[in-house]
Order: sequence, then structure tokens, then C-alpha cells
Amino acid sequence: MGVEGRLSKLAHVSNLLGLVARAQTDLLYLQSFMVIASGTTALFNFLQPKPLLVPTAYSVTFTLMSAAIVGKIASERFVKLTPAEEAIYTAFFSETFDRPMFKKFFALSTGVHQAAAVTSEAGGSSESRTRVLAKGGKADLILLLDGHADITFSAPRHAVIPRGKGLIGEMGFTQATATDVDEGHTAVADIDVLAGHSYVTWDVDVLRDAKAKDAALKKCLDLTIGLTLSQKLRSAWLEGAETAHALAEADHRDALLHMALDFLLEGGRQQTHAGSSRLFFQEAERFCAEQGVAREQHVRVLAKLGIVQDEAAKSGASLRDICQQIALATQPTHIKRWKTRCAASGTRDTHDGEPARARAEL
Repeated sequence: MGVEGRLSKLAHVSNLLGLVARAQTDLLYLQSFMVIASGTTALFNFLQPKPLLVPTAYSVTFTLMSAAIVGKIASERFVKLTPAEEAIYTAFFSETFDRPMFKKFFALSTGVHQAAAVTSEAGGSSESRTRVLAKGGKADLILLLDGHADITFSAPRHAVIPRGKGLIGEMGFTQATATDVDEGHTAVADIDVLAGHSYVTWDVDVLRDAKAKDAALKKCLDLTIGLTLSQKLRSAWLEGAETAHALAEADHRDALLHMALDFLLEGGRQQTHAGSSRLFFQEAERFCAEQGVAREQHVRVLAKLGIVQDEAAKSGASLRDICQQIALATQPTHIKRWKTRCAASGTRDTHDGEPARARAEL
């Protein structure tokens, strides 16, 4: 095969590689094929009987440019995280960051810190926490790696909210780095990390500049903060729902207690008759119907009081039995302890004889 035949094959290889390169959707693969295609094109031009120096120079330039792009992409994509970085990435950022972007993001932080006890110069007392964010100060972003932190709000009223590991200070940070507001927003609360626990800090000014320059980093960080806020809102809603549920049950329990007291005061002799407990259950069901109390909630509250309506009816429980059970179930712990002490010492029955005589009369 002559020189022209070899050069013809080289040209075919170069053009085919260029065609394959243009079919790639991944920029790294595209530029990798372009390195080979441009390099073979340079050889084709240089190996002509009379070398074509100008096309060769252009092909070499294209080869070097593609090689530089390949090197840049590979250095960003194929990164190696340290064991500490890998642990942080897996625990907190794997859903929103890829490893190369996380490496870039973590490099913007001030590193991992450990909260230490702070000693007051005036009194010499030691606080078992470190203030990592102060209200009115810079709205830095904090990642708590372990333990918990106390977030202290002073307005509209004083409140201390404990937070577990994860991002904290994200509200103030979001306001301070929003694109549609001026700089100057500060932290909205004090954040204290208990001594011995670890955290990471990102300076708000550094991240603001990074978000402005890197759209991909901004997208990943905004998504992370959005997910964090949505999870906290969901937790707050669930806690509120559980609290409302508990309050509703407590209100119904108090209503049943007052109902039992009314029956004790007005029941007369009938309260000791077998099966008279039906009067209490009828009154309770009427109350539930009028107040819109769900049947399931009513049954659940009765069960917590130690009462099962069907079993009470079968056993022929009296009204007094039901009222006594409710009184015992709702009795505060300190009253139970007081009664136990009195029973042990005999003071309730022997002091002037009054309590004993009163119970005997009843």
C-alpha cells in the first residue's frame, strides 16, 4: 500500500472519530474523541508529500484545546474524598450533591470544628457550649455533625428550640444570600453547640460569591436547603398534630372526670346498684354526640382510664365502681405518693379520727 493509501485511511479514521465525537452527549467523551480526531488530522496534514503546515498548526491547536478540556473535566469529575469528607457526604449531601460538586462546596468551608467549653473571664465559670452564631451577626451556614444545638429566639417571644444533627441557621443564610434582597441580612437567632460535638461552618460572604459564580453549586445548595426546610416543616406539623391530639384526649378525659364527680354528688343510692354504670355511659355518649367527639377517641380515653364499656356492662359494674376507677386513673402522682405515706403511717385514719369517721358515715 502506497503513501497515498495510508493517508487516505488516516483521513477516514479522523473523520469517523469526529463523527463519533459529535454523537456523544457527555462532554468528557466528546472531547476525548476530538483529541484523537484532531491529532490524526494533524498527522494527515503533516505527512503529505509537501507538508501542510497551516492546517497542521490548526489541528494541533484543536488537539491541545480538547486535551485541556478533558483534563479539566476529569479533574473535577474523578475526585477522591477523604474518609471524613466521605462520611459527611454520605450522611448529609448524597441526595443533592455529586461528589465533585461536594468536594468544591466543602472546600469553601472553614473545616470541621469541635465545640469547647467557654470560660468566663469575669466569674471564672465554664459554659458547656460554644456560640457558633449570634443574633444580629453574620448569617453563616452551620452543619451540626453530631449531638444537638440550642437555637434561641428572642422575638416575638423568648424560645429555645433544640436541633439535632443537620443544617442549622439556614433561614438567616437564605435571606442573606437571596438574589432579590440587598446584603446586610443577619442571623435571626443565637445558636449554641454543646461542648464536645462537631460542626462545620461556611462563611455567608464566601458562599454568596460562590453561588453568584457557579450556577450548578447554587442549584445543589438551594435544593439541599429546600429539602432541609421541608423536612423541618413536616416534623413541626407532625409534632403539632400529636400535641393537638393529646390535648383533645386530655380535654375529653377531664370532661369524663367531671361527669363522674357529678354522678357521685347527685347519684344517691342508685349509684351502688349493680348495672347502674349504664347511666354514666349513656350520659358520656350523649356528650360525645353533642360535642362531636369521635367514637374512637372516646373508647381510647376510656381504655386509658381502665374502663371497657362492654366488660363493665357484663360484670354489672355500678356507677360508683366506674366513678371510683376514673378517680383513681386521673389521680396525680404526688397525691398517690401522699396517700401511700399516710396509709403507711396511719395518720390519715387516726388524726383526730375525723377522716375515718367521715368515710364510715359515707
